[in-house]
Amino acid sequence: AETFVRELGLVANIDGRVLGRLTLGESLQSIRAEVDVSQCSMSAGYQRIPYSIRIDGGEVFYETDSIAVRNMSGTLGGSSFSGLTCRVGFEDPPRLEIESGQLGLLMDEIYPWLISYGSIRKGLEVFRDVKGRIGLKRLRLDGPVTRPADWDFEAEATVKDLIVDTRLCPKPVPVASGRLRATPEELSFSRVKARLLDAPMSASGILFGYLTGVSKADVELDGTIGSESFEWVSDDIVHLPPTLALQTPFPLADAKLVWNREGETSFKGKSMFPEGAKASIDLVRGPQTLVVNSLSIQDQNSRATFSITRTGRSVGMRFTGNLTYSTLDKILVSNVAPDLSMKGDLLLDIRLDKPAYSKAQGHLEAKDFTIPYSWMAPIRIEGISLDASKKGIRVDPAHFILEESHISMQGDMRFEPEGIRFDMDLAS
Repeated sequence: AETFVRELGLVANIDGRVLGRLTLGESLQSIRAEVDVSQCSMSAGYQRIPYSIRIDGGEVFYETDSIAVRNMSGTLGGSSFSGLTCRVGFEDPPRLEIESGQLGLLMDEIYPWLISYGSIRKGLEVFRDVKGRIGLKRLRLDGPVTRPADWDFEAEATVKDLIVDTRLCPKPVPVASGRLRATPEELSFSRVKARLLDAPMSASGILFGYLTGVSKADVELDGTIGSESFEWVSDDIVHLPPTLALQTPFPLADAKLVWNREGETSFKGKSMFPEGAKASIDLVRGPQTLVVNSLSIQDQNSRATFSITRTGRSVGMRFTGNLTYSTLDKILVSNVAPDLSMKGDLLLDIRLDKPAYSKAQGHLEAKDFTIPYSWMAPIRIEGISLDASKKGIRVDPAHFILEESHISMQGDMRFEPEGIRFDMDLAS
């Protein structure tokens, strides 16, 4: 009763009309007040909620230890609710139980209210602001009224015309539509139509631990990548060198992005470039590792697959197929290999810590391409032929241009316990 009296003291500016029945008990020796309200139309303020409350219908039941409502409808500031069935128990602190209800939430008001609680603010710090409406179609909740961080809940919602300002993106993200499902552990979303900078996207996925700082994100994407969004991803997320800048816009299909707090990111996806060039990639990047499981490029002139592994002091690479300059012209903004021709099937696994355990296999021929950056100057490869075996790699021959000097190189690179040994003949 003391809890109820204390909470009742927080209610002010009551206005309206209620119709019900008051029961004080069966005898004067056992007075127990009960209130059964069958009609309710009223408004009031409650100090724990920063917006006025208006009730337009529903039933209210009061007992000594609790107050409950059934099928209640009304408004909370600019938000609305209907079919609300819930109970507040007068423990210390008071406990809220919501069995069912539908809510139309105006996030312009609800989000500032949520982050006013310090226990929630830290978990939502990735969001600067959220504006627009979220429609809760199903809600179940149980927890102490004054400690939202301890709530156990399950909610399903739809969003429409939402604006999400997040630290994960340089500009606010307009969300046209989508579906959400939330529990204390994870936030899942499906068929979300949004725009990341100049990229219209469709997304589905799950954010784990979103209330305490996202621990993992698993997202599936489809859309179209524009110049602004590609620059953001390549510079700030993937850290691609300028020589790998892609021609935009291009479609992104069947993409999947997985990120975790420990710093590991995986990505896979497919793209189609102008004039029929296709590309797909599957990679995993960690704090000290890079694994490109597959980078595939093909059109009518080329069909090539690359794989790259960099872990600690080990570097692996495989090339299979053929690749020509005309294909790269359709994909790259600046083609550093304007006359490239490459074909073969070559596997390399270089162990810098244990060179004798390095492996090589296959054959590769390439001509007319430039290695744009070196410690001296760009190197133009006029032609090179590699034959690999368990013992090492045979270079037979290689012709390249360094500055204005024409150089030929022929010989062996061998994997030995003391290190990688080069036995080459050079001519200029």
